[in-house]
Amino acid sequence: MKLKIISLILAALMLAAALTACTQPAGTADDTTKSADTTAAETAKETETGNTGTESAATEENYDGKLIFDHSMQLKYAKCFSVDYYKGGYKVAKLVDNTTMLIVPEGMSVPADKPENAIVLQQPVNNILVSSTPVTSLINAIGALDAISLTTYDVDSWYIDDVKNALTSGKMTYIGDYKAPDYEKITAAGTTFSFFSTMLTDDVKEQLTNLKVDVVLDQSAKEEHPLARVEWAKLYGAIFNKEEAAETVFNTQDNYIEELSKLEKTGKTVAMFYITSKGVLYARNADDYMSKMIALAGGEYATRFLNAPRYCPI
Repeated sequence: MKLKIISLILAALMLAAALTACTQPAGTADDTTKSADTTAAETAKETETGNTGTESAATEENYDGKLIFDHSMQLKYAKCFSVDYYKGGYKVAKLVDNTTMLIVPEGMSVPADKPENAIVLQQPVNNILVSSTPVTSLINAIGALDAISLTTYDVDSWYIDDVKNALTSGKMTYIGDYKAPDYEKITAAGTTFSFFSTMLTDDVKEQLTNLKVDVVLDQSAKEEHPLARVEWAKLYGAIFNKEEAAETVFNTQDNYIEELSKLEKTGKTVAMFYITSKGVLYARNADDYMSKMIALAGGEYATRFLNAPRYCPI
């Protein structure tokens, strides 16, 4: 009898164990092991790549509407302008005459804390008026000529084929002399930004201001070194997102002058002058950038003793 009871108890315990095994979800132990292995593998992968989520969040930080300084443009000769770069693609350019331009990347908003009285240029910058042959030539050199739609120099005034072709094809429009531009054409073109030389007259500037056309005066003529004028290509590179092309343009000329400096001096003197449309002969003074270019090329300017421009009626 006692043996029969013991047998019944053992059978009950075996049945309970079997029922417990049946109620456990299939594969639980294996899945737990697999999950642990997967987590370990993913952690190892993140450690290997350095991507723990922090870097991704920093990369995707939103700089829209914020001016957070990053770095300044490196300049070798130019002293009459500067460009500061900010996070998110913002740029602030300043000229020696206190003109400030805030360059806003495409799709980004204008920061509320923008520099006071800054001219805002929303990229892409296009449909502009340029009344300066040096500015136009540098903009063309960096591959941004398409941004210019209006000019105060007619096709016969140019020797640069790209500019002449733009005028003859209608991509660029002549609007009359810089002293008396055609304001109706400017208005019709919808132009809101312009580059002029320092020869711009007050009455023209006032009229352009009334038409809500921002005016920036090219200050490159104030630079001391001839190559500093070429370096102004970097300013236009910043405006049109052509920094790499501008760097190439400048470096090409800088390297060219560097090679010239290695040549033996000839000791020969050079005279430089031109005759105006009014029949006046104009000789460059010793501090003129053309005189300095002669020196850079190894020559000696014949009229280096002159301290001021000399005019001689013909």
